[in-house]
Amino acid sequence: MSINGVRQVYRLQVAFCPSSPTSKGTRNFIRFYLRDLAERNPTLQLDVRITPRRAPVLRAWYYNEHHTQGRRQKLSVKGRDAEGVADGFYQLRNRAGRKLDEFEMWPQPVTTSPSVQGPWRPGMWTDKEARTRALHQVHKSQ
Repeated sequence: MSINGVRQVYRLQVAFCPSSPTSKGTRNFIRFYLRDLAERNPTLQLDVRITPRRAPVLRAWYYNEHHTQGRRQKLSVKGRDAEGVADGFYQLRNRAGRKLDEFEMWPQPVTTSPSVQGPWRPGMWTDKEARTRALHQVHKSQ
């Protein structure tokens, strides 16, 4: 994601094991996708790191508000195929790197002057005659 036209991610790292079966998709991603992605994203620093006996991981470093080193985020790509690793790459690249803010529920509106017509209730906009017929049918059945 970009803020004021500046993409917030500045470094992406691919860490994988050279022999683990869970890293097979990551190795295929490096073999078939990484060069093309590096050419499409010239401002992004891409690192490939071999980590024996470790699960494959994508790590991203983001700028903060003052364009200094900010947050880091990590995404596990264990057991994913090459397309899944590429999706993870795009997820990290397109993030802003900020913590997500908690959304607050909008409080119920409070009024000091209630409506002259009365409070809202379900079915108040239906046909009045249909409501009265339904009420009469309920009273007759009792």
